[in-house]
Amino acid sequence: MSDHDRPIGQNVIDRISPRMRKLLVLSISGLIITAVAIIGFNQSRMAPATAAAASSAMASPDATIIVPADACADPDIYQAVQDALAQANETRANSLLALPSEVAAKDRPSQERAWRELDDYTRAYQLCLRLTQDQSEPNP
Repeated sequence: MSDHDRPIGQNVIDRISPRMRKLLVLSISGLIITAVAIIGFNQSRMAPATAAAASSAMASPDATIIVPADACADPDIYQAVQDALAQANETRANSLLALPSEVAAKDRPSQERAWRELDDYTRAYQLCLRLTQDQSEPNP
C-alpha cells in the first residue's frame, strides 16, 4: 500500500507501539470523561439558582428596586431623613430596609413582599435614606 492511499497521520499511528496506543486512548477517554463530568457538575450547581432567579423575576416583574437620583426631591421626605440620621442611636425610623438583592435567595420573596407593602411615603423615605447613606459612605 502506497503512502498516498493511507489516511493522513496513519504513519504516525503505525510508529506508536500497541501498548502506547492503548495508553493514549485511555488517557484521552479519561480527559473527555473528566471534562464532561466537570461541565455537568457546574451546570447542575448553576441550574437551580438560575431557575430560582428566573422564577423570582417572573413572579414579580418589579422585584428590582432602583434608587433614583432624585429620591430626595421631596423636601418633607429629605428633612425626615436628615432628622432620622441626626439621631444618635439606630432605630426603626432611621434604619434601611434591605433590598431583595441584598438578602439570601431564600429570603428574597419575603423581602420583595415587604417592599411592595410599603406605602408611598415610606417607600420614598426608604429610597431617600438609602441614597443619602450611600452618598455619605467614603469611597475606597
